[in-house]
Amino acid sequence: MKTTKNPQSKGILITLTFIALFFVSLIILLVADVDAGLFFEEQVTGAINSQIDARVSEISTAGNIASTTSSNELFYELGKK
Repeated sequence: MKTTKNPQSKGILITLTFIALFFVSLIILLVADVDAGLFFEEQVTGAINSQIDARVSEISTAGNIASTTSSNELFYELGKK
């Protein structure tokens, strides 16, 4: 290891090393947070889409029943005449 005549250089080097490690850990946490956020976003989006699909199928089924009922009533009314 190269030595210097400045005794404070070792303290500065240790300080800069800890600062660099701090920023590296912040970057790692940020990347992990983004990955976790994307995972949960996909989960929430999937749950919302499944609920929307269920509601749409309920509405379309109710609409089909209503249209069949009204068609049957129309044929019944025409048959009475």
